[in-house]
Amino acid sequence: MKIHLIIITLLCCTLSYGQSVTVKGTVSDESGELPGVSIFSKTNPSKGVTTTATGEYEIKVEANSILVYSYLGYTTKEVKVSNQPVQTINVILEENAQLLDEVTVVGYGSQRKVSVVGAISSVNAIELQRGSVTSVSNNLAGRIAGLIGVQSSGEPGSDVSEFWIRGISTFGGGSSALVLIDGIDRGTSGLNDLAPEDIESFSVLKDATATAIYGARGANGVIIINTKRGVESVIKINADVKTSVEWLPRLPQYLRAHDYALLANEAKAVRGDAILYSPDIFDVLKYKMDPDLFPDVSWKDEILRQYAWSTQANVNISGGGKLARYYMSGYYRTNDAIYKQTGMQRYNSNVRRNQYSFRSNIDVDVTSTTKVTLLLAAKMVDQDYPGIGSTSTIWNAVSNITPMTVPVIYSNGLFPSFGAGNNTSPTILLNETGYRTTNTNTIESTLNFEQKLDFITKGLKLTGLLSFDSYNNHVMSRTKMPDLYMAIDRNWQTGDLLMTKTVVATPMSFWTSSYGTRTVYAESRLNYEKVIDKHHLGALFLYQQKHYQATNRTTELSSIPNKNQGIAGRLTYSFDDIYFLETNFGYNGSENFPKGQRYGLFPSVALGYVISNYKAVQDKFPFLDMLKLRYSFGLVGNDQITSSNVRFPYLTTVEIPASGFYFGDIPSYYAGVTDGQLGSTGLVWESAVKNNWGIDINLLNSISVTIDAFLDKRDNIFMQRGALPGTLGVRSTIYGNVGKMRSWGADGTASYRKKFGDFNVEVRGNFTFTRDKILDYDEVKHRYPYLAMKGMPNGITRGLIALGLFKDEDDVRNSPKQFGEVLPGDIKYQDVNGDGVINSYDIVPIGNARIPKIQYGFAGSVGWKGWDFNIFFRGSGKSDFFYGGTGFYPFAAEKLGNVLTIVNDQKNRWTPAEYSGDPSTENPNARFPRLTYGNNTNNNRASTFWLADASFLRLKTLEIGYSLPKDWLSRIKTQNVRLSVVGDNLYVWDKIKLWDPEQASSNGAVYPLTRSCTFSLQISF
Repeated sequence: MKIHLIIITLLCCTLSYGQSVTVKGTVSDESGELPGVSIFSKTNPSKGVTTTATGEYEIKVEANSILVYSYLGYTTKEVKVSNQPVQTINVILEENAQLLDEVTVVGYGSQRKVSVVGAISSVNAIELQRGSVTSVSNNLAGRIAGLIGVQSSGEPGSDVSEFWIRGISTFGGGSSALVLIDGIDRGTSGLNDLAPEDIESFSVLKDATATAIYGARGANGVIIINTKRGVESVIKINADVKTSVEWLPRLPQYLRAHDYALLANEAKAVRGDAILYSPDIFDVLKYKMDPDLFPDVSWKDEILRQYAWSTQANVNISGGGKLARYYMSGYYRTNDAIYKQTGMQRYNSNVRRNQYSFRSNIDVDVTSTTKVTLLLAAKMVDQDYPGIGSTSTIWNAVSNITPMTVPVIYSNGLFPSFGAGNNTSPTILLNETGYRTTNTNTIESTLNFEQKLDFITKGLKLTGLLSFDSYNNHVMSRTKMPDLYMAIDRNWQTGDLLMTKTVVATPMSFWTSSYGTRTVYAESRLNYEKVIDKHHLGALFLYQQKHYQATNRTTELSSIPNKNQGIAGRLTYSFDDIYFLETNFGYNGSENFPKGQRYGLFPSVALGYVISNYKAVQDKFPFLDMLKLRYSFGLVGNDQITSSNVRFPYLTTVEIPASGFYFGDIPSYYAGVTDGQLGSTGLVWESAVKNNWGIDINLLNSISVTIDAFLDKRDNIFMQRGALPGTLGVRSTIYGNVGKMRSWGADGTASYRKKFGDFNVEVRGNFTFTRDKILDYDEVKHRYPYLAMKGMPNGITRGLIALGLFKDEDDVRNSPKQFGEVLPGDIKYQDVNGDGVINSYDIVPIGNARIPKIQYGFAGSVGWKGWDFNIFFRGSGKSDFFYGGTGFYPFAAEKLGNVLTIVNDQKNRWTPAEYSGDPSTENPNARFPRLTYGNNTNNNRASTFWLADASFLRLKTLEIGYSLPKDWLSRIKTQNVRLSVVGDNLYVWDKIKLWDPEQASSNGAVYPLTRSCTFSLQISF
């Protein structure tokens, strides 16, 4: 009987364990639901699921098995399943402080968050995926404290942003930040071609402690980007498809023919000249009686469509086990410009960019102490252009060719043009110049190994890295130009047009060019970490070298490969996680300097003090999660002291043959010998002394604030000597390390995150404020101090001081002599030096530089059940520019140059009463002075009259998303499906109104920044 009972019991247990049960529930932390948590059976980890965007999951496992809940930065939790057929298990994961600290990225590694004493900003990688199909750099400005970014074009292929860390702190050869992708310098082009979905972390290193370890490359700050890697989990498949419709929200509005002709007559008449267009002409224009000689063309409408479509798709697969982990992705992106074309059946001359790329990141544990990593990425980019190549000529022509200059095409079938270049019809430049294609291919590969050396001493690790990157560029151009004509009159007996040829035809010609680069980078690191009671020690020693070669070099010197090498080290110490000390150094060699001066040492030191880790503080202020004070000081170098085409600036070269002379009784010409490049003696590194003061505060487990103040001084800036006399007899330009500059400012971030019932709320913001001053600049001593560069901010805007418009003839007579003949209504300038004449000695600093000194951003997110709402604003300030140029100064080029519609508003221009019949038209506050037909040498000058503020606040993105319910997804065997709509660049608050303020200095003669609506579908399996 007992035997039977035992057998029955064993059978029941067997059936119970073999029975499949369904487990569902949610996974969350103290702040809310956690998406992407891995859940799998401990006995069968190959089959598992991940939580949805709302933290929900559902999984089928064997009864009485153990479920493992794993998430990066949280303590792994195991829960035993019962034998109930359907059961609910809700799990709350706890943050693992040690794990969270390990993911803080620093130079050449990572540190615990609490131990970081440098100035480092980071952004959630998800934020870089928001918005339309565009470059990653366009999503940086306003999202990261300490970074200044400017986007100057919205055209595919050119729709990228320039950016600087803590502004521009040098007027020397290089001011750009060092951009590292997976530890390798791949520049801004590598960043812009990177698929946003592949980014795991994005950090900006700003102070000396964070950047000194990069030595020669760290003076302008460092951006570290790590791509995603596989983790031990079940296989995960994620797909993301975005389709965007784009349009141009702001274009300069130009006058049509009738109003243009009226204003042209006024411009003539108010200067005492005969009018240009007789009254009969206005009837011709009104009824379009002669569109050949008197056309009325809106060139914007002729070359632009209403909208264009763009598409982006990404698929990635990740997962792995204890021995190997993998992450693989494929990426496709296509952008079409909003150009309207004809003759498409012959060839495609539209501006279009297509990108195809894939990435494969594999980590393999060869042994329990040895890990090998292989990172591979390949990119192929195809870019189409019109035959003229750059479209800047088209946009210059749009601002240059008036509605009355030429028609789109003459009635006799001939193509029109006023002349060559910018004087050519925009439709001809776009459609009739052939086409050009640029193909680029990039291969990036990195082999990395890590070897734990615990057998020597616990905590010691050796890392080796070898990287090979190859880039190839191939351009194929098929260029042509038809015969172009200008109608000068009509044979009124036959009606035939009388034509003159303005451009002679060029038949289709083909040319091609190719070049490539290859970069080999090697690095080895020795890391050591040790914890002894309350003491935490860390050390790093590194060696690196780089070899770069390009195929497009044309001279013997430039063909020599670029090489540099260096060593670096770091030592960290902390006691009881309250007191922190960190020292770094970089010792680098660069080819830009002569022997004996080729190597430079760049050290730094930083202190940290975490007050909140005192037991007494924790007891008395339990709401205070973190209070850390930081200070760093160090020297950082910059070897990019000249433009990229200058090699070995310390060498003196000889030019043979040079200009010669005729000698002899029968004169014969003999070539001479002279210096080509005069080497700079005593050439040294450009160096930056950096100070940083910082404070980090976390409150109530929901509020986080970080503020940094900085002071940098840049010495030995390499620049052209300007104070050397001509009697020195030197033919070539002389350079030297004679410049100095100081920059200072502050940046910071703040965030608030809280859960209210079913609502998850997050608010965050950041700011960057910079100032600078040139301390020393080699220049001829000026007659007046305000003419000098020294003592002024870098890039400051200079011009004349306008005192308004001349009131009457007495005002003109009693004022200092201006430029040329002036009349009432012209601009009156201040005689700064009091010599009675307005000239170059009266040009003074009057405004800020083009690059903004202030940039900020703030965002909010709200989640409710399956819905999420995200909004992001970014702003910019302390940036000025001059209105001017063709398309702004009315009639400056006479028959060429469009006129803005705002000029047609009488309140905006000064008109003499004797012409208008109304004294109120002599408006002293008019936006435009008395009109002139032709260039006005007095009015059309850089001055405070034309100075404008380019500050703005932009509603950058607005997103609404919805994740489908879990019970719906179970029917289609998916883990997550999210639909979203994103608006990008939806509105701008600014003072300009005519065109986008971020492109202000182009005065509308550039492809505008686009506005878009993006439809996104994200699916996870």
